[in-house]
Amino acid sequence: KVTNKMLASPLVQKWGTRRPRLIVGDLRNNTDNENIRMRDLHDRIEEVIFNSGLARIVDRSALSFDYIIKSELNSTRQYGRHGEELANFTLQLKMFKLNGELVGQWSDDLMLAKAKRSMF
Repeated sequence: KVTNKMLASPLVQKWGTRRPRLIVGDLRNNTDNENIRMRDLHDRIEEVIFNSGLARIVDRSALSFDYIIKSELNSTRQYGRHGEELANFTLQLKMFKLNGELVGQWSDDLMLAKAKRSMF
């Protein structure tokens, strides 16, 4: 969802047929869950951008590119009245120019619930 938000933004839409070169940087995991497959999320972001045809994806080792996308996954936890655990994940994408200027930022949330485990 957040990648599609970025692609639908006025910033990206004004590229028209120009198709700038993008680097999708490493996805930073700021959650308390080390088991999240961050590489899968990174690859999915690249796939959605590539398949949109709006930009060209280049490798991180490329010396010539127009923008770099940095992303973070954050989470917070809450507990419901009946002991269920609610995990709120936020994926954030930030687009920077070569000179480091932030030109766009998008995010989206996903709430996951886990039922309380019974001791019996």
